[in-house]
Amino acid sequence: MKDRKENAPGASLNPEPFLRQLTAGQNRIYAFILTRVGNFSDADDIMQETVAVMWRKHDEFEPGTDFVSWGMRVAHYEILKFRRGRRGFQFRQEVDEALSQLAVSNGEQIDRRIEALRGCLSKLGGREREIVKMRYEQNMACKNLAQRMQVSAQTISKKLGRIHDMLLRCIRWTLAAEEVD
Repeated sequence: MKDRKENAPGASLNPEPFLRQLTAGQNRIYAFILTRVGNFSDADDIMQETVAVMWRKHDEFEPGTDFVSWGMRVAHYEILKFRRGRRGFQFRQEVDEALSQLAVSNGEQIDRRIEALRGCLSKLGGREREIVKMRYEQNMACKNLAQRMQVSAQTISKKLGRIHDMLLRCIRWTLAAEEVD
């Protein structure tokens, strides 16, 4: 049995295998968190805590098993901890567990959808891409986005609706084409 001190964070452990697996799986873990909390800022905070816990507990990960699934389990508990610190609507624990299991089992499908979304985003025109970037990457409110682009909030809302529709159609078409291949 390994001595715990030998694998304690900060010990002379080679972090490279952990970092390689984390880099390969962080998008899926982040997507899992984001689907559970629905807010980029909260998802960023939870992802940061999840990675810190994963690093502290890296010696509990069994090589040869699914690193991303392990990361999602860690994230699940970080999400629960985050929610306990907040007031407002919360699912019963059984429902929350079922949603977690569903998200983990759909991980591969999520990866395909994310790749399709990336491809579809690259096909957007410059103005549409700029709107999406400001709205979702910079988390800019529609009202502020409208002011910045010197149009009405209603115009931005309609434009985002059309962009969402275009992206949804593109993603569906991309995934359907993959199934045919």
